[in-house]
Amino acid sequence: MRTRWRRLAGRMASAQSGGPSPRWKGRWLFIIGIAAVLPLAALAAFASWRDQQLERLRAHAQVHALSEVAAKSAEGFVARTQAMLVALARDPSLVGQQPEAARQALRERLAAFPEYTALSAARADGLVYADPQAPPGTPAANIAGERYFQEAMQGGCLSIRALVVEDANGRHIRLVFCQPVRDQAGRPIGTLQAFCDPAAVQALAAPAPLPAGASVVLIDGDGTIFLCSGQPALCGRKVAPQQAATLGDGETGAKEELFLGQAALVGTSPVRAAAWRAAVVMPAERALSGWKAATWGLGAGFALALGVGLLLSGRVASLGQQARQQQGFLAALVESASVGVAVACGPDNRLEFANPVYYRITGRPPEAVIGRPLREVFPPPVDQMAEGYIAEVRRSGRAVRAREVAVESGEPRRLTFWDIDYLPLPRAEGEPSAVLMLAVPVTERVLARRQAEEQAAQLQAVLGSIHEAVLVFDAAGHLAYANQAACRLAGTQATPCSPGEIEALIRSMELYWPDGRPAEAAERGMQRALAGQAVAGQEMQYRLPGQKRRRWLRTSSAPVRDAQGHISGAVVTASDITDQKEAGAERERLLDELRAAHENLRTILDSLPDGVLVVDAGQRVTLCNQTVIRYLGRDPTGAALPELRRKHGFVMADGRPFPPGQSPVERSLRGETVTGVEAQLLHLDGEPYHVLESTAPL
Repeated sequence: MRTRWRRLAGRMASAQSGGPSPRWKGRWLFIIGIAAVLPLAALAAFASWRDQQLERLRAHAQVHALSEVAAKSAEGFVARTQAMLVALARDPSLVGQQPEAARQALRERLAAFPEYTALSAARADGLVYADPQAPPGTPAANIAGERYFQEAMQGGCLSIRALVVEDANGRHIRLVFCQPVRDQAGRPIGTLQAFCDPAAVQALAAPAPLPAGASVVLIDGDGTIFLCSGQPALCGRKVAPQQAATLGDGETGAKEELFLGQAALVGTSPVRAAAWRAAVVMPAERALSGWKAATWGLGAGFALALGVGLLLSGRVASLGQQARQQQGFLAALVESASVGVAVACGPDNRLEFANPVYYRITGRPPEAVIGRPLREVFPPPVDQMAEGYIAEVRRSGRAVRAREVAVESGEPRRLTFWDIDYLPLPRAEGEPSAVLMLAVPVTERVLARRQAEEQAAQLQAVLGSIHEAVLVFDAAGHLAYANQAACRLAGTQATPCSPGEIEALIRSMELYWPDGRPAEAAERGMQRALAGQAVAGQEMQYRLPGQKRRRWLRTSSAPVRDAQGHISGAVVTASDITDQKEAGAERERLLDELRAAHENLRTILDSLPDGVLVVDAGQRVTLCNQTVIRYLGRDPTGAALPELRRKHGFVMADGRPFPPGQSPVERSLRGETVTGVEAQLLHLDGEPYHVLESTAPL
């Protein structure tokens, strides 16, 4: 009852005063304040949440793009190193393993490529024979036990390893690139080593400007960190297997996770040229520092109530400034990157961004690239291929990689080659889909490989044009190469024929010595050459499987030695000489028949009582019987007619010489037949003989 009265009194007092009491005024002010603050607080909360999502998305995209740039920059460095080593491996001084000339070639290459700290060359047994940095008189090192050397020699390709070096100055990480050196037959005879400090190579340690607190981390295939630009002390540590399993392939953006025990935003991308992974690590508190500032701003908004509007306006300005800073950072990033970067957007794939390296790919100025569709920037079929890759990226949502894309651009026209990756670019909802394109120049690598292929093809053509069979065996006695003549010799006309097929046919071939004795396996040319014995022009008989007839073979073989004199293989040449042997046998048969006929003729002539003398067109005696020898006192065979006249007369019956050109022999040499001419000749002891001379032409 008392309470009701109080309420009534209050209403009356309010009515008499013409308005609410002071108590009600305070309540209305409170209600108005709450009504004004709650929408502002809700707006601030929504803006803070939106800021968090946008900043998280920008941070993820930024770290992801940085990891891609770091990976592509590392791929470019590996490709340039490999191209340099492949070109250097063809230097004659290194192929011939000449220490002084090789040392000079390495010294010149070091001066041209300062990013490498050392270059050296080793033989097949691991002995380093050329090292420009080694002081004179230093014993040669041996790297036969090093894993990179074994991988290069066994695999026959570039081996890359990270080494931990400890010396008086502390603990260091060194990268070693080991490239095999081959002889002209294509066999590894040694290696080239290039060493570098990854922290000192800009393409690895600083491929692009990084935000504060971010680090570039390179991890090899074993999970060992060999480069950490922000924290060098982490170099040499291994990433745990479960941690390594969570590091993505760079296609799904960055991840927020623990990296070596610290909360961080991690973006990873594979470095496919070397089985590495490139990661960009940014501490979580730095990656989301803007959102935390917004959270504190929200608390201040609640505390300041009506001042929330001013705080929001200041926050909007701050976000605008941050956006401008990030845009400036990304612009500096792509401008200084060593790989081509471009972004294609929209259904017609218009280029909304590109860096100077990408302009160099197109061969056009920026105003002829930015804002234009790909089909207007690149000529066919490059534009069609690029649009096909971009369509595949948008369809699958995964990266697409194109290797060794040939682009002809510029004035004058120049052909270049690029490895291009097409990746989906994360964007805010409602924005058109975009594709990030990263291009790594590989022209030197492609040209070096093509040159090596052309040289190999030329060598194959030369060996293929040789009519003799050429067979090359390795140190284990397995056939490594056989030309087409070897295929024909082995009894196959297949083109091309595999070394395994030829080796099986050769091993099934029966070999015999010229006297018909079977040749043992150890007596074959290949086995003798591998034993260190050289054989030249050895004639043997052979018979192919399924044939009854034996054929003749002339073969030569020699060992192939490396620079240390060790036998690393054998070369065998062979040719079928069956036709020559049969022709020689026929010739010997005919000569035997001719010699038999000559002996029969000699017997007949010697049985005649008259002297018989045969003179050739050069007036030289070629044949006579015993009667002539008895008349002259000697055998005149081979003597010239003027000599016989001087010693034995051969004059007319009255002692006068025959007029020039009128002797019976000379007249018959002109084609006349002369009969019954009296003549006189002298024996060696001076006794004269009167003879009746008759001659006829043959």
